[in-house]
Amino acid sequence: MAEETGEAGAGTRYVPSFPWVRRLDAAWYRAERLACAVLFLAMAALVFAAVVKETFGARKHWYDVAILFGVCLLGVRTRAVKDGETRPGWPVSLAIAAVVTGAIVGVVVLYLRSTPGTMIWAQKLTLVMMIWVALLGASIATYDRSHLALEMGEKLWPKPSLCIVWHLPAGQQPPAAPPRLAPAHSQPLAALPSQSKKPALQLLTTHAPAGQSGVAFGRLHAGAPHAPQCVTS
Repeated sequence: MAEETGEAGAGTRYVPSFPWVRRLDAAWYRAERLACAVLFLAMAALVFAAVVKETFGARKHWYDVAILFGVCLLGVRTRAVKDGETRPGWPVSLAIAAVVTGAIVGVVVLYLRSTPGTMIWAQKLTLVMMIWVALLGASIATYDRSHLALEMGEKLWPKPSLCIVWHLPAGQQPPAAPPRLAPAHSQPLAALPSQSKKPALQLLTTHAPAGQSGVAFGRLHAGAPHAPQCVTS
């Protein structure tokens, strides 16, 4: 439930009834984002380590080091130069590429000697992490209301039943529609129901609570128009 504050004519402001639940939800959202970042880094490290182990564990050729040196030299020569900075000459570029190549080769050799055997478990662990990232990503997208919204479900249902389709997924009872009004020229303003005199924002807040509490079938309510009302004769 929610409360509406504000003076008449000054607009309606939505205030959640359970702020501690919202704070807990926001903290959980931040924890999920941190967990996804850690899982992504762990997946990248495991995949890189497994590839290095499988590639260089059984082969030691001199041209592998030459290729790595060429890649490092290409990176040094094609690096973006900032304003006021001069690109290093060929002697300095060759020295930098040689140092970087030696450091990478040393780390790879040390890693291969310190971890004998294969890393079969790395692929399975990476797959499990990928599944968890997908589940956490779905939860994060739900909090951000960034899931894909499809309106196909609304087009499949008949128009008289759309009011039920909109409110059932949110666990709410479809609101009763206001009675149909006669033309304006045949009914004075004083005889109109009080509900029709409410401001448009108040009507939207009153008749579309599903936009604040959940997702209806086939559409996200974030930014969607208010739910259709059940038409009664």
